[in-house]
Amino acid sequence: MEKVTELFADNDQRQEGKKNLLIEELSREIGQLKVELDWLKKKLDLPVREKVMLIEHQNKQITIARQAELLGIARSTVYYKPIVDGYNLKLMRLIDEQYTKTPFYGS
Repeated sequence: MEKVTELFADNDQRQEGKKNLLIEELSREIGQLKVELDWLKKKLDLPVREKVMLIEHQNKQITIARQAELLGIARSTVYYKPIVDGYNLKLMRLIDEQYTKTPFYGS
């Protein structure tokens, strides 16, 4: 009967040891994934519009918000649709024509 308490104490110590090993392993994996993510963000040097095209709208595992965060862009950028009406296009064309005729006024 005296050894029974030692038996349970050993079991608790073994369980605690396994738990600590698991925590260390998971911490190491999280650290590795963080380093890889930071590396990927540096290498993924694309214009914002091209990053938006990488978003997978049908992906069920990674939300659009998370994909945008991983790509380093604002989520609103994914949904942005530029609005250019005919009047603005005409003004831009006229400005371009004027600048082409007299580029020295632009400075």
